[in-house]
Amino acid sequence: GDTLLLSSDGVHQVLKHSAMRELLGAAETAQQASERLVEAALAAGGRDNATALVIRVRGLDAGSLDDA
Repeated sequence: GDTLLLSSDGVHQVLKHSAMRELLGAAETAQQASERLVEAALAAGGRDNATALVIRVRGLDAGSLDDA
């Protein structure tokens, strides 16, 4: 599946893309990934609003999108 990240500048201007990829890949859940990204941004000295929303899209069966 795919992972989508929506973050404030308090996260993406403080953390390197490689660090964000690593944190996203290591987390077991989207919630855990969000929390770790914010914690890492704050630990790296971020002083701005640090917000991260992570959405994990799992494979969908094509029939699940059909109207019933």
